[in-house]
Amino acid sequence: MNGRGPFQFIFDTGSVNLITPATSGELGLKSVGDMKARGAGTHTMKASFIKVKQLKIGNAIVNDQLFIQMPLDTLADQKRGAFAGSEFSGNIGGGILKRFVVTFDYDRKVMYLQPMRGPGADLDTFDRAGMWFNEGPTGFVIVDVTKGTPAANAGLMKGDLITAVDGTPAKSIKLYELRRRLRDGPSGSRVDFTIDRRFASPSVPSLRSETRSLP
Repeated sequence: MNGRGPFQFIFDTGSVNLITPATSGELGLKSVGDMKARGAGTHTMKASFIKVKQLKIGNAIVNDQLFIQMPLDTLADQKRGAFAGSEFSGNIGGGILKRFVVTFDYDRKVMYLQPMRGPGADLDTFDRAGMWFNEGPTGFVIVDVTKGTPAANAGLMKGDLITAVDGTPAKSIKLYELRRRLRDGPSGSRVDFTIDRRFASPSVPSLRSETRSLP
């Protein structure tokens, strides 16, 4: 990374790119942003962004790659396994692996990376709304909202139930479809959410997405 190393990383095709604060410090990189991140469960943790100028995996080179910075030991309370030790510098996830046709040869313990032709889909893209939500029985339940984001500015709160999106019942919308819209939709586009908040009347906050670039 940036001509230094080698570093030990976990390869996970179903995860994002992660880097530990210790590794960022060793590379002399400063993180930007303040966000809430989470895994498969509901627990959230503080995280920020790092841009690595050059990453080399074998003979494959990736330039200007985004990573989420957080300590790996916050992801699990395992006493054994990959996340139990501190020897790993982070996680290589979909943000990098989507650039390649990836082949794992488990018998020989070798990974082959063949560069994809043409631009890849949803590379280095993040939900611009600033909230995390999951499916509920009658809509989408907001798990957390980051301060200073479009979701927070629209008045959305942790625990809110999204029952409709632009007037369309939420139960008829796929979770990945809504996440993709908030991630890939044009900057400045408006999305209206009908919210069912406990002990309050249903309301319709408006969310205007925005784009923020790393220096």
